[in-house]
Order: sequence, then C-alpha cells, then structure tokens
Amino acid sequence: MQKKLISISDIIKKGWQLYSENINRFIYPIIILILPYICLFLVEYFDIRPKWLLSITLTAIAVILNLWLAIFFIDLINRIYTKQKFEQDNLYELAFKKIPSYFVVAILVGLVTIIGLILLIIPGIIFAIWYAFAVYINIIETKDNKGWDALKRSKELVAGRWGATFWRIMIPALSIYLLSMIVVIGLMFMFTGGQINFEDSMHIAIYNTVTTIIFLALAPLFTSFYIILYNNLKETKKTSSASEE
Repeated sequence: MQKKLISISDIIKKGWQLYSENINRFIYPIIILILPYICLFLVEYFDIRPKWLLSITLTAIAVILNLWLAIFFIDLINRIYTKQKFEQDNLYELAFKKIPSYFVVAILVGLVTIIGLILLIIPGIIFAIWYAFAVYINIIETKDNKGWDALKRSKELVAGRWGATFWRIMIPALSIYLLSMIVVIGLMFMFTGGQINFEDSMHIAIYNTVTTIIFLALAPLFTSFYIILYNNLKETKKTSSASEE
C-alpha cells in the first residue's frame, strides 16, 4: 500500500518553520540578491547615465546572482531539512560550480513546458508538474542528476501522483503569493499617498522594485516548500516500491 503524501497544511507549516528558524542563514544571500535591483531602481529614479549600459550590466549581474543563489538555497535548505552537517561558506563555492549543469536542466524544463503550452496548454501544465523537481534533483542527487536524466527522475517521482503533487505545489505557493501581493499593494499606497497610477513610469518602477524585493526575500520559503515535498515524494516512492516487491 502506497503511503500518503504530506498534507498541504503540513507543507506550509514546516516550510514557514524552516524559513523563520533559519532566517539568519538567509539574510546575507537575500541582501546580495536584492542589491542589483535596488541599483536598477536608483538608476531609473535619478536618471543616471548611460542608463541603458548600466541597466544591461545590472540585469546581467542579477541573472548570474539569481542562478548562483537559487542553487545555494536548494542545497542549503535541503541540508537543513535533512539534518546534514555542513559549512555554509563551502556551499557558496559548490553552488557556483554547479551553475552550468543547473542552467542546462532549467533550460530543458523551460523548453519542454513551453512546447507543451504551445501545443494545447494542458500538456504544458502536465509537463511543468512532471519536471518541477528536475533542478532540485540536479543539485541534490548524485545519480541521474544531469540533463534529461534529471527530468526523467523528476517524472518518476511524480508518476501516479500527478494530481496530489499539483495541489501540493500550487496551494502553498499561491497562498504566500496572494499574501505578498496584499503587502505590495499596501506598501504602494503608503509610498504614493494612496494615489497609485500605473501609467506613471516612477510608480511602475516602485511597484516592480517592491515586488521584486519581497519575493526575493521570500525565495527561501518557496524553496522550502519544494524541498519538503521533494523529500516526501522520494520517501513515499521508496515505500511504494518496497511494498510492491
């Protein structure tokens, strides 16, 4: 008999607990992530020249930092959740070395999902859930963790449990997203004196910057949800396989 997956409420509860209890571990990388976006806002706000060159440079830096620290958060949070011993400073170097492999897997997942969406939309949604854990497998697992192997391994974990996995991915993420957007709108009212105007370029810049900062600050929380579900899928898959034997 296949063991039931962790409940949605437990994913949210455990994810928040992991995030709040380890916030001191996340603050430094979150600040690193946020800095390029603050600089982009300042370039826009003060109209610093050459604006286009500064914007391109800062955007490129932001992309590299996002790749690097996304890997770092996956590795760090998985080690915390699975109670492994580690030195956090060593994880920064390990994460940097894994960027090429991670990038390839992320591109493959993106391409497959986009092709599915172009075909009939529904296949794209199915593929997105099948391969949702490919980048996590790429970083965490040592076997079958590169390129197409990571995608196939992710599909194996989800197989037979697509619907249950879908809700366990969507509801925790959507609940935090909606709460975050309420905070964003509240801050926008405060910054604009209650006169939000999305035709005003400066209001748009403020909105984009505030939204980006909040979601980057919450990046470890979203990652925690995935790590908890990924480990649970792996554990219950082993239980299912053992019972079948």
